[in-house]
Amino acid sequence: MIKIVLVEDDVQGKDEIISLIASQKDLIIQGMGKDNYDAILLAKKFKPDIMLLDATLGFEDGVEISCILKRYSPATEVVILCSNINDSLIQGIAKGKITSCLLKSTDMDHLAGILRLISSGELYVNPKITERAFQILAGFLKGKSQEFQPPGEKERAPPADFSRAELRILKYLAEGYTSKEIAKLLYLKDGTIRNYISSIMQKTGLKTRTQIVLYALHNGLEKTSLRFHL
Repeated sequence: MIKIVLVEDDVQGKDEIISLIASQKDLIIQGMGKDNYDAILLAKKFKPDIMLLDATLGFEDGVEISCILKRYSPATEVVILCSNINDSLIQGIAKGKITSCLLKSTDMDHLAGILRLISSGELYVNPKITERAFQILAGFLKGKSQEFQPPGEKERAPPADFSRAELRILKYLAEGYTSKEIAKLLYLKDGTIRNYISSIMQKTGLKTRTQIVLYALHNGLEKTSLRFHL
C-alpha cells in the first residue's frame, strides 16, 4: 500500500485527487492539510511514502519546505503540485531537494500511475518541463550557470572503477529507462539493478536517481557504445 499525505488548499483540486486515490486499491491518503505547518506535523506523524504538496502554501516555497520535511521523514518522496513549473523547482529536482513536480492540470487518469512510479523509486519528469530542464543543464555544462550544479559534480570524469555492468546501467538510466525496464533488458532481477544503483551512488557520492541521470548525461554516458556482455 502506497501511503500518501495531501497538502492542498484548492478545494476542487483536492477533491479530484481524493476521488482518484479512493478508487485505487494500492493507494491510501493518511492525512490532509492546508498549509506547510500542517505538512510538517503530518510528516512527523505519518512518515508517508509520498507527500503531495502545493508549491505556494505557507511560509516557504516548495523547495525549501521540502528540505524541512526531509528532516522529519527522510524516506518521504516530496512531490510539488503547481500551476507553473519555474527554474527554482527544476533546480530543486536536480539537486535532490524535491522528487518531482506535477502540474495541477495533470490528467487524473495518469496520476495514479505516476505516483506508483515515484513510489518505486523511479524518476518522473513532466514532459512539459523536460526542454527547460535540459536548457538549465546545458547552461551548467557550458559554465554559464553557477547556480545549477548537481551535488558531487565538479567537472570530473566517471570513476575508473565502474564495472561494465554499472556503465551499462548508467547508459540506460541516461536514456530514460526505468529500473524494471533495465532489468528486462539485462535479464536481471529488479533487486540486482537496485544494488548496482546503490553501488553507483557510493562511488559517485550522489544521493538520488535524478542526480545519477544528470551525472551520466554530464559525462556523455548515453552516447557510450557498450559492446559487451555483463
